[in-house]
Amino acid sequence: MINDTNISNLVNMTLENSTGILNSSLNETINTSISNDLFQVLQNTLTNTTLLQIGLENTIKNNLYIFIIPILLLLIWFLKTFIWAKKPLNLKTHDK
Repeated sequence: MINDTNISNLVNMTLENSTGILNSSLNETINTSISNDLFQVLQNTLTNTTLLQIGLENTIKNNLYIFIIPILLLLIWFLKTFIWAKKPLNLKTHDK
């Protein structure tokens, strides 16, 4: 079942992997003495990636309700129609 903990864990793992890759890129940039402008671009990329991950997590959490509400309504309709019905469902249209 999808819940906030699973989503948070997935986003955190993705963020950690992205951060590790970008940090190694930053370290390589420093070690090879590439210009400060490129280093700044890589730092901004890391920051933007973090912001995108946070935005993705919030979007997924907010949009879960779009799927949960119709499923709950269908469940209520099913229970009302077939389980809580006062008389059994009669599929015959004519009595012989």
